[in-house]
Amino acid sequence: MGGLFIGTPNPAPLNSPLKLLLDLPVGEVNARAIVRHIKPNRGMGVEFVSMGQEDRARLSQMLRPLLEQ
Repeated sequence: MGGLFIGTPNPAPLNSPLKLLLDLPVGEVNARAIVRHIKPNRGMGVEFVSMGQEDRARLSQMLRPLLEQ
């Protein structure tokens, strides 16, 4: 729940701040994140640093079944 990996051939530089908008089946999730890991030509790992309570609830609703498997 603390972050995610974003697949992209052009990851942002390490420690870059990002504004994320995730369009999920349960609704949109807005968050602010920081790039913590880079895999050149593959993507970046980001850490969530700010997310509203309703956004966190939607993300949790989406991830709960995946985490239970």
